Amino acid sequence: MPGKILIFILSFVMFLGVFYPLKGEETPFVQQDDIAIEFPFIIIQHIPFSIEIEITDPELAAVLEGDDLRLKVGDEYEDVRILNGKGTATFTARGKTEISFSCDAFYFGKGITPVPLWMSILPPLIAILFALIFREVYSALFAGLLVGTTILHFYAGSNIFIALFQGIFSIADTYLLEAMFDRG
Repeated sequence: MPGKILIFILSFVMFLGVFYPLKGEETPFVQQDDIAIEFPFIIIQHIPFSIEIEITDPELAAVLEGDDLRLKVGDEYEDVRILNGKGTATFTARGKTEISFSCDAFYFGKGITPVPLWMSILPPLIAILFALIFREVYSALFAGLLVGTTILHFYAGSNIFIALFQGIFSIADTYLLEAMFDRG
């Protein structure tokens, strides 16, 4: 019986030590919504891109100020210095890879597939071919835009049919509207 009481007391002291650290060792526990990670909508193969980390909890941002957080993209690691609650890491994707970052209860993981660089030639090539074959410029430009936006949405994570519809809608709400309101 005295052994069980001793084990209980030791367990209780260990519990207090884990959940109530000594003065000077206090660090807030990182929750899932304490950190925001942003990366570009589209990532091109062999072209550097930036990943931004923002600490949304002011208390945690004050504690982590000047510290380094480790971010992993594929097989590469980079320490991101946190200044004013924000940090930036630059990577180059060589193929399909995984972005991951974890800290306490926070975990971020996302697979990315960069657009192969050779695909950038497809939209203008298709626009030129359509213009030569059909002798009509507007439909050729629309076809080139459609191929380009579909490629962007496909490599951003949509399947090909959804990417096609997203491409059509992005032509209408992004490119067409911007062109109409551009005074140049």
